[in-house]
Amino acid sequence: MRRLLFLCTLAVLSLLMGQSLLAPLAVGWRRAEKTLALQDELADLQRQHVVVREEIEYRKTPAGQALTAAEVLAMTYPHGRVVDLVPRSDDAKPVAPSSLGERVKGWREKGRTCLRCKWRVLNLLLLDRRLPPDRAPQRI
Repeated sequence: MRRLLFLCTLAVLSLLMGQSLLAPLAVGWRRAEKTLALQDELADLQRQHVVVREEIEYRKTPAGQALTAAEVLAMTYPHGRVVDLVPRSDDAKPVAPSSLGERVKGWREKGRTCLRCKWRVLNLLLLDRRLPPDRAPQRI
């Protein structure tokens, strides 16, 4: 009888203190998510930096200077013409509603992405391993 009473008391106390016991894990999880998000942003910025540096180096060449002059002064080659692109209005074509299959496919992709993010956070938090992001590099 004493054991049962002790176990019941222990169970009630653990239920009451459950949130307090799990708070450090939640804080660590949020910090790991934030760390990964900042690292992904840093990687994207570094890729953009490389692209901009390459463009700057190209703009220093004679061909790049000619391109810059043509862009700034709106110059064209002989028999060339300048075309101003006008953005299309949103009312041009109504968008058809997506089918159930397309929505389910989107849900699956979102779930897969969510699971991948959680797996990366878990690896960082428990194993101190940084997994690369699962998205394709963006071009500017």
